[in-house]
Amino acid sequence: MALLSDNQGGVWLGTWLGGVAYLKKEGSWLVFNTDNSNLPDIHINALISDEQGGVWVGTEWQGIAHLTFGQKNTLCTDLNEAQCQNVPGEPILNQAVSHDGDMFKVTLPPLPAGHVQYVGVALPDSSIFVLGYLNAFAPFDNATLPVWQGGETAMEVPLSGGIPRGDYVVYLLRMPVGVEPLANPEQWALGVSTFKVE
Repeated sequence: MALLSDNQGGVWLGTWLGGVAYLKKEGSWLVFNTDNSNLPDIHINALISDEQGGVWVGTEWQGIAHLTFGQKNTLCTDLNEAQCQNVPGEPILNQAVSHDGDMFKVTLPPLPAGHVQYVGVALPDSSIFVLGYLNAFAPFDNATLPVWQGGETAMEVPLSGGIPRGDYVVYLLRMPVGVEPLANPEQWALGVSTFKVE
């Protein structure tokens, strides 16, 4: 049996006869085996995080599988499958809880070919800002999203007394090139990470 916690507050459980189970932060379970997914074996020996929301699974008889969540929580073992083309990437946070004097940093995982991405952050008061470049915060107007044009670092902010305290949510939306994101939510590949400023 293998056990692994992830950066979203969930827990992966690899079993000897039941495949892989995932306990979400809110308490619901997802179970993946050879009957309901592309998991190649139900005998699980090891789990290792890929640091982007997925997990490498070591099986007893079928080698290693890479599992990630695609659209509508489809378990993806082969990124060439149609349902796995829009695999979300989660923003990578340098820390989950920040204090005055800390440097808070958000980096973005590699972008799949043929996709564009959009970055946003929700503040503790529920206001949402979008970014097109490093630290270029603009209020979201509910009508337009700027395409991310920056590098792999989306935010790098020194925390001080002027930063609101509370829970923040960082959004990373990925879409195929040429698809209008607000008009096509069914094609969203949305990764979410949370952090707190105390």
